[in-house]
Amino acid sequence: MQFERLEGWAIWPVQMKDRKRATYSLRRRLTFAMAAGFMLVLVIISIGLWSYARSAANQTYDLLLQGASIAIEERISIIDNKVLVDLPPAAHQILALSRADRVFYRVMDANGKTITGNQDLQSVGSPTEDKTNQFYDAFYLGELVRFSVRYRHLVSATATETVGVQIGQTRNSRNELQRDIFLKGFSGLAILAVISLVFSRVAITIAMRPLLGIEKNISQRTQFDLSPLAAQPPREIVGLIDSINGFMNRLAVSKDNAEQFIADVAHQMRTSLTTVMGHMQNADNQMDPKIHKASNEKALSALARTINLTNQLLAHAMIMHRHDHIEFEEIDLAQIITAAVERTLSIDRHENIEIEVHIAPKLKGCAFVVGDAVAIKEAIDNVLVNAVQHSGGQCRIWISIEETATSGVCIQIEDDGPGLDLAQQSAVLERFFATGPYAGSGVGLSIVSAAMKSHSGSIELTGSPHGGVCIKLTFPKLVEH
Repeated sequence: MQFERLEGWAIWPVQMKDRKRATYSLRRRLTFAMAAGFMLVLVIISIGLWSYARSAANQTYDLLLQGASIAIEERISIIDNKVLVDLPPAAHQILALSRADRVFYRVMDANGKTITGNQDLQSVGSPTEDKTNQFYDAFYLGELVRFSVRYRHLVSATATETVGVQIGQTRNSRNELQRDIFLKGFSGLAILAVISLVFSRVAITIAMRPLLGIEKNISQRTQFDLSPLAAQPPREIVGLIDSINGFMNRLAVSKDNAEQFIADVAHQMRTSLTTVMGHMQNADNQMDPKIHKASNEKALSALARTINLTNQLLAHAMIMHRHDHIEFEEIDLAQIITAAVERTLSIDRHENIEIEVHIAPKLKGCAFVVGDAVAIKEAIDNVLVNAVQHSGGQCRIWISIEETATSGVCIQIEDDGPGLDLAQQSAVLERFFATGPYAGSGVGLSIVSAAMKSHSGSIELTGSPHGGVCIKLTFPKLVEH
């Protein structure tokens, strides 16, 4: 069960029923796909099998017609210029082998005139002038009949004559043989297809068994177990397992960061609020107006630091959150820096601050990168505020924007403040590390570090030739315009 918030007022349970309704069975889909493939192959093979069965049946019974035709031809002769036909018993015996069919015949001369036999066969079919053996199908007496036509040259002492023998046989036995061949072949194919489908189903089930193990592994975990899956998947789903493990690793890192962040924030806020409360209680217990006023001023100063700490912590959390959700766009670093300088100089207590901005001539007054304008604005503001704060409100700041050798862009911010020890240059990037007489909350530079990390950039702290700190913010790619 999940929960859904409505209009910020109530939390209502949302059943998973609708989501399950949209799911489907991969095993069933694969089985149906295999069955459809088998059916298509079976249909194609069946068409070929039907044609083969018809051809085989025709060849078998055409031999009977041909044998009967030869037997009749052997008993045809010319006597006194007349064609005589003596139907042999062998022809009847051959044709009698197909008891389910009726047989028709005629003997004709070279012009197609019937000499003996069924006279109306003269108009059935269309035998060609080819004098070799011919086979064709034609309708006779309402039935489809298979005909054979065979010609022979007869030579006598006084005459030469060409005669033809036409024999027809109904297709009952042929059709029965054709169906028998087809059904026996098709039955074997159907049984083979069913067996193949069963084996395919078993193979699909075996192939999907690792997925069931992964499902069981994940479903039995608690919400705190984000360890990688220990499954040994087949190559086809290695990418899926790696993606799940990568996602859980990111969740684990995000969870650890969030827990650490919350713990640090809770500690800092409790400390700051306790300090404010202590100064206010001390002011209430003082009868001397001067001491009372001094305690109130300390309380207000501590309260101001608490508000500043709260704002910086919120900015830090916002940058971390926006990194996972915001879509980057093209922004002009020169424009962002100019706006940040104007905001810094507009603060009343910063009247002793001087800021110089230099943009490399090659950049022509602009430096476009792909990023989040809000996060970069917060980073630049915190660098400038940090420089001003640690100088006690009196310093000079030099800002330069240049293209790097790798086609990136580097923002270099230097000041003439007190500077940092070599051991402190990496520590100041951690949350709540503060040093110096004008130390703040220790969050500012950690915001800068988080912003640069979200842009795949880098931050580097070194000593400045002017005596203070030099901070280099490098973005990986400069967008040409």
